[in-house]
Amino acid sequence: MMKTGRAKKINSGSGKRLAAASSLFLLILLLALWPEYGRAVQADEPPADKSRVADKNWATAVILKDRWAAERDDEVLLGDIARLQGSDAALIEELSRIPVGRPPRAGTAATVVTLQGIRHLLRRSLPTDIFVKIAFSGSDRCLIERAYREIEAAEIERLFREWFSERFSRQEFELERVRVFLTQPVKVPDGGEINYEVHNPEPPSRQEETFLFRISHREDLIRQIRILATIGYRATMLVAAKDLAKGEVISPAKVIEKAVILRNRPDPEQAVDPSRIIGLVCRQPIRAGSELTLKMLDQPILIRKGAIIKMVLESNNLRIIGLGRARADGRQGEIIRAENLSSQGDVYGKVVSENQILVSF
Repeated sequence: MMKTGRAKKINSGSGKRLAAASSLFLLILLLALWPEYGRAVQADEPPADKSRVADKNWATAVILKDRWAAERDDEVLLGDIARLQGSDAALIEELSRIPVGRPPRAGTAATVVTLQGIRHLLRRSLPTDIFVKIAFSGSDRCLIERAYREIEAAEIERLFREWFSERFSRQEFELERVRVFLTQPVKVPDGGEINYEVHNPEPPSRQEETFLFRISHREDLIRQIRILATIGYRATMLVAAKDLAKGEVISPAKVIEKAVILRNRPDPEQAVDPSRIIGLVCRQPIRAGSELTLKMLDQPILIRKGAIIKMVLESNNLRIIGLGRARADGRQGEIIRAENLSSQGDVYGKVVSENQILVSF
């Protein structure tokens, strides 16, 4: 019985060695066949790296980029977002011109094109015998952005000031302060003509005016921005060249011209024309450098109360001249009462010159 037990033990060890040898043989066979096996399983998948792209089984390669910035509004082509490799120049050219979508507007979210989407697009567009020879690799998706630049509030202010200066260059307006209501820069396409337009181009009528500044690309309005402008008015004022006393007569030597910017339109009472004030007298003392207004000045007294004056009566073709006594002071154009020295009666006449009135009936 001891012999029998040994025989069973020896037979059991031989079986284990035989199983181990068989497993080793199968492992060696599997490793020898692995490259062909892997290639058969992945025949329909894109090559994993650049060396596989160059494999003779793939005639053409489409390698998708990570991102691409469009500089135009035209359709995005496959040649824009992917590198195309292959020996067939005509096919490469054809592939490069296949449209894959349109770029987004400047400043908006990027458009996404996936490698899988490119694969489906070419599967529908190309004959099967050509499509199966194309390898797809690179990024899983490409972000298509619109190349843009940003316009800050400072640039908008500069453009607005240029427009205002050109629009009102020969008028009396002066742009003092500009406030641009813009919280974030305006994103405009980097490329192509950007148009600027200002709404409300009529002459300003108030000290503060609101304008609308419009930015557009081609015919598309990008942004409309509100601008508040503080506007002054150019004027030439007359100022006293020296201190003037009350009752002093204004002469050309006593005034000088001065260019000023006014907050509001010039008051008609402000003396902007020397011919309007020469010969007038000061109603009050005026300090040197003060702006002269008509309210500060008065017509000189041409007739003093009690003075003997000439009275001229005109009626149709009749003209009579007589003497009278003024009952009040009189300035140019005023109507005063006078005593007719011949009849002792009172008459009324318009002061037309020094010590002379015109009596009308």
